[in-house]
Amino acid sequence: MFGRTVSGFGSRAKRGAAPLSISVAYNAGEGVIEAAAPAGITLDTNAGDVDATGSASGGTAPYSFAWTVTEDSDQGDCAVLAAGTQNAAQYNTLTLRTVIPASPTDPPVEASYTLRCTVTDSTSATASATLNLTVVSIPL
Repeated sequence: MFGRTVSGFGSRAKRGAAPLSISVAYNAGEGVIEAAAPAGITLDTNAGDVDATGSASGGTAPYSFAWTVTEDSDQGDCAVLAAGTQNAAQYNTLTLRTVIPASPTDPPVEASYTLRCTVTDSTSATASATLNLTVVSIPL
């Protein structure tokens, strides 16, 4: 046994990196913003009202992130006011505009959005995941 070299003792052979994947979640809440205000006014959300984070795993670090926002439905004159900073894992600078219904007896207005986060690793592999967001405007 003298003079013999044993390779890989106590370790596993490398099998390559795990496939790149991403998960996204809201830091607080369930993806619903309720905007209650006097009837007939326009109301803007603040940075931080929407706070989502993408978590990448697998692939080859470092990672880059890209968020997009798509309005899926709108029962009023709601809109993306400012998309904000879209190139970080945490996305908390999106602001939205909603219009509160004209009368306190009017039903709430809803707008829905899809937030998509795409992560790219250092080998240019990509993975994407989405979150749904609903804004409900309630007249007081």
